[in-house]
Amino acid sequence: MIEGIKHVFLFLKGGGLLMLFLGIASVIALTIIIERILVFKNLSEYIKNISLRVKKLAEKKKLSEALKYCKDNPGPQSILFNEIINYRELPLSELKERVQDLGKSMVPEIQKNISVLGTIANISPLIGLLGTVTGMIRAFFSISAGGVGNPDLLASGIAEALITTATGLAIAIPAVIVYNYLVEYSKKIVLTLEMNSIELIDTIKFQEVNPLPLPEAETETEIEVEVEE
Repeated sequence: MIEGIKHVFLFLKGGGLLMLFLGIASVIALTIIIERILVFKNLSEYIKNISLRVKKLAEKKKLSEALKYCKDNPGPQSILFNEIINYRELPLSELKERVQDLGKSMVPEIQKNISVLGTIANISPLIGLLGTVTGMIRAFFSISAGGVGNPDLLASGIAEALITTATGLAIAIPAVIVYNYLVEYSKKIVLTLEMNSIELIDTIKFQEVNPLPLPEAETETEIEVEVEE
């Protein structure tokens, strides 16, 4: 165990000063990945629960209770539902446009820090490439200063070049994969928010057009009477 840690330390040390920047970048990337995955998971569950509850209340025309439920469960979906219920008297097209604009304003918050992850994925190979250049420069300086008679100086420069390149790629490859996954996940969440909002609008507007729908029990009774006659 101790020997393994020692080898890792020597490996990182061999990469030179640029390994510090790569290390910081990897920590930031890992933090963002964990934070966004947890946030998206909780947000998806929240959207599912609040949508089911508010839609049921809207179908029963209990809009005041729906507003209270949204107030007690704050979040992007509750904000959209609040907007729909409070401005339900607006024409359909105007109401949908208002909700769409509000939904677009939530995108930056939902995609928070994802752009930072994308930046890390892009610059990590470049930092590794910079390490390659500085390592090779150091190797050639050692050759010019002492000739090829000191292989240790030459090897340390080449090692720096290879280590930084490998580390940069090791950070960038998974960061790019997770970045694309999180972008698609965030788009799916935004689309779900919009679809749930449109469904609530349709439910409320349908009730305005059909304020007194005929209960199913009464309909069946009338059909039975007509058959008997």
